[in-house]
Amino acid sequence: MARAYFASSLAGLCLRQLGATDRAEVERHLLELRPSDRRARFLGDLSDAVIAAHARGLDPSGAIVIGAYCSSAGLIGLAEAYPTDALRTVEVAVSVDAAFRRRGLGRCLVARVLAFAFARGAESAEFDSAPDNHALARLVQSLGGRAGSLGHFSINRVGGDRRPCVSIAAG
Repeated sequence: MARAYFASSLAGLCLRQLGATDRAEVERHLLELRPSDRRARFLGDLSDAVIAAHARGLDPSGAIVIGAYCSSAGLIGLAEAYPTDALRTVEVAVSVDAAFRRRGLGRCLVARVLAFAFARGAESAEFDSAPDNHALARLVQSLGGRAGSLGHFSINRVGGDRRPCVSIAAG
């Protein structure tokens, strides 16, 4: 069973690593994203079939996926880290249901997925986004990341790498 993380600051939310048995919930979460949120997450207008194939192709042996659960709403957010062709580099993506945004949940999810990726030997994490995705830019910078080319950000592993989750406001 995947280890679950509970913190009083998460106001009733549970963060845990997701696996193959969670594919259906990942698919539901991604398919329920609004069109603008899908564009932000996938960098394009993808069809339901393509998004469903992405979720069904979730391979826990390579990917690291951390989900946030709310007892009343199920899976409400996730961060994904996938190995890239570049040595010791992962590509990270994050999505949070609109009703749960602006509380630090995305930052907490990314911090957790980075902790797992860095523990597995990754040295850097890359983020690609639309140039107008200011929320992701702020999130990455709040975790010590830096901007590269337009819409590209990275975070490098630092000694000890203890990037904490921030408190999530009740709402």
